Amino acid sequence: MAILPLAKPQEFLESAVLYAPFQAPLETVLELIDYAGHLDLYCIQCGMDSVFKPSDRGAPIALMASRPIPTSERVGFAIEQGTHTKRFACTRNRLHPASVTFVVLAPNTVVKVGQYPSREDRSRAEARKYRSLGIDHDELTRASGLAAHGIGIGAFVYLRRIFERQMSAAAAKKTAAETSWDTTAWGALRVEDKIKALAGYLPAFLVENRTLYGILSKGLHELAEEDCARHFPAVDLAIRMILDEVLAAREAKEKQEEAKRALSKIQSEVSSKK
Repeated sequence: MAILPLAKPQEFLESAVLYAPFQAPLETVLELIDYAGHLDLYCIQCGMDSVFKPSDRGAPIALMASRPIPTSERVGFAIEQGTHTKRFACTRNRLHPASVTFVVLAPNTVVKVGQYPSREDRSRAEARKYRSLGIDHDELTRASGLAAHGIGIGAFVYLRRIFERQMSAAAAKKTAAETSWDTTAWGALRVEDKIKALAGYLPAFLVENRTLYGILSKGLHELAEEDCARHFPAVDLAIRMILDEVLAAREAKEKQEEAKRALSKIQSEVSSKK
């Protein structure tokens, strides 16, 4: 398994995938162990994003010994500690907890082994608005769950299925609207050209960012598990942008139909009074 770079402690605590090894300089590892800042997480009890502040961070490592520990000696001291748990509380309600558990390994390697609320909790909550889309909602949720556990390739599979389903739906619409359209010739085209041919029936974001399909396909056939997990947030966001357009179009259509019915009713009432 490839070792990923550990950037900032806050970023690691908030969004690093579980069980993937991260490597960083000694100073960064110690900053992570001593981290006393805030986290931006989803609060399950509040049902929304919130700021979490330390609730029981304990004493910094340097204060846990009988004398100040030089950086060179703190490496071994940190590794001996093994497992670390950082606890936080929601600033909206201090009774709403959050925690992140990680293990420090030699040499300068950190692995996150637990997080509450999890990345999956947040993704599942954010995906609720897509429930009316049925299978797209279900597979988006599955993709988020896999990605949260570092299974990037599997997550890419579900996102590509959502992408392909949009193309199939658009092709069906075009077939119904344009009886002379040659579906056989369309089926022989490259994916990029297929998307161009369906431009009037697909979400604009999908058409403008059709390279997304190539990225998802490369993830299935060429990229390593860690690469897919690392790129998941971006491609997941892109898929959600596409689904947002689908929802907006559906909502607009429903409002149009509602307005037509209301105007028709008014017209009938006005006409009956003549």
